[in-house]
Amino acid sequence: MQRLPDGTRELKCEVPLWKCLMHIDDYCKGASYEVLYALDRQQVFGSQESTIEARTSEAVVRCKGQHTQLQGPAEPPPAAASSGPGALPAVAPPKRPAQACVPGVTQTCVGPGACAGGQACLADGSGFAACDCGTSSSAPPAATSAPPAAPAKP
Repeated sequence: MQRLPDGTRELKCEVPLWKCLMHIDDYCKGASYEVLYALDRQQVFGSQESTIEARTSEAVVRCKGQHTQLQGPAEPPPAAASSGPGALPAVAPPKRPAQACVPGVTQTCVGPGACAGGQACLADGSGFAACDCGTSSSAPPAATSAPPAAPAKP
């Protein structure tokens, strides 16, 4: 969180906007605050079989007193102003290595013996878990315990 000359705070986060804004309540010590500018950016990389989502966000906020009247909407801060039509503000470079996958995302896979299965991205996003083909349904049916009964004789 960076303090700007006008007393507002600028946040640049590598998480969705809603997670980024969760830190403001702690910073403002439970007091009211206003969001002057906010941006949630989603980028998806990869193919249909395997995609990686990168989420970044930024916001400019002003802490208010416990019972201070909030002002109306404000213009984006100068740092966030676009330089042309459709231009987006610069984003701080990532501070951690890019994830191999989005935690919890699943995909189909080919497992041992060419079985069709599924695998999920690990919680830390470092890669996918081993391919899980579930239980095998190719086993022969269980044999019956007794032969069929013979017809009764008169």
